[in-house]
Amino acid sequence: MNKQGEEIKALISLLDDPDASVYDPVLNRLAELGQPAIEMLEHNWGRSSNSTMQKRIEDVISIIHQKNTLRDFKNWSDCRGEQLLYGLFLMAKTRYPSLDINELESKIETLRSEIWLELNEHLTALEKVNVINHFLFRVHHFSHLGGEVLSRRMYYINNMLETQKGHPALLASMYVEIAERLDLPIYIINAPGNFILCYKDPAYLEDPDGILFYINPAAEGQVLGRQDIENYLKKQNIPVTRELMTPASKIDVIRQLLAGLQNIIEIKGNYEESDYLGEIIRLLDKHSQY
Repeated sequence: MNKQGEEIKALISLLDDPDASVYDPVLNRLAELGQPAIEMLEHNWGRSSNSTMQKRIEDVISIIHQKNTLRDFKNWSDCRGEQLLYGLFLMAKTRYPSLDINELESKIETLRSEIWLELNEHLTALEKVNVINHFLFRVHHFSHLGGEVLSRRMYYINNMLETQKGHPALLASMYVEIAERLDLPIYIINAPGNFILCYKDPAYLEDPDGILFYINPAAEGQVLGRQDIENYLKKQNIPVTRELMTPASKIDVIRQLLAGLQNIIEIKGNYEESDYLGEIIRLLDKHSQY
């Protein structure tokens, strides 16, 4: 066993000390050591019959996972959230810390491949969108769970890929992720809480932002015009601005999802986890457009 391993072993042996002046520094040091401590902590949890010791080991492991996820969110946002799927993965890791991104990549890539086989350069933008809609909503039966369903599960990409059901924003995010992998210029627009997509084409001069049309994933990919979106926003008493009709950043998309998840967790009374998500949201606020 190397020097670090010996230190971790010694620290774990002190975790059940009833003296807070001993326990607190031990917990903090194990949290600093991070991932290398998790394997030994999990091993000791399985061998211990002391409920206090097991609870403290669980607390340390949870803290380490949270620190790792916060670090990964920071690195992702510092890179301007280049990969939307990675942001969705990190969000799911707040609940499922052992989640493997390769599993998500494999499922998304399978969907992309099925759609790609039916696309060709002779199809119009609308025809390409219809192909995506066919596979996502008719072949695989993806659908959204409305806001009235207060379930945290609808916010996690791994759950949606398994059950084909999720929050409208999550459905929109998956749609955009697949479109990007197909080299299609489809984005979520800026209007907060309204997860509508737009299809951009710089050569389209009839729209000031080159937007050909809009797509509503929550309505099985229904195609809408600019006037449809403006009317929809006005009905919700949202002032229509040019900015709201244009693409949002990937960081803003993840931030909105996290805010919705935090609200549900707070309603359920889990304030400690709500605070943790709030810390991630504040981190993302540094790069938010809003």
